[in-house]
Amino acid sequence: MALTFDAEHPDRTCDPGMEERLLDLLTRLEVRATFFVQGRWVEAHPSTAQRMAADHLVGNHSHYHCPMPLLSDEGLVADIESAERAFAENLGIHPRPWFRCPFGAGAGDSRVLGVLGRLGYVH
Repeated sequence: MALTFDAEHPDRTCDPGMEERLLDLLTRLEVRATFFVQGRWVEAHPSTAQRMAADHLVGNHSHYHCPMPLLSDEGLVADIESAERAFAENLGIHPRPWFRCPFGAGAGDSRVLGVLGRLGYVH
């Protein structure tokens, strides 16, 4: 079984501090999970993101959390690379190869998957 979680922009958080409590629980249970993290979230919560990256697998969940099929190829690259910069500047890591499309939009779109593949990602 694999546990995966999405960490999105802080204005979407319904329960402040929930991520920290979840990390505490996973640590206590000695369970490793995968977190798909939005670049803007990393920028807003760098210390929590650092904790995630230290103890769990972290993947890219875009920067702006928009449906990927709505973006042009250039827009996809710009959004994904913005998230990568947030990861590099705040965590010192690269989220490749894991990517999760926001809302699942684009998971079956050959154009979106092609751009992701060219950038070194697997959805």
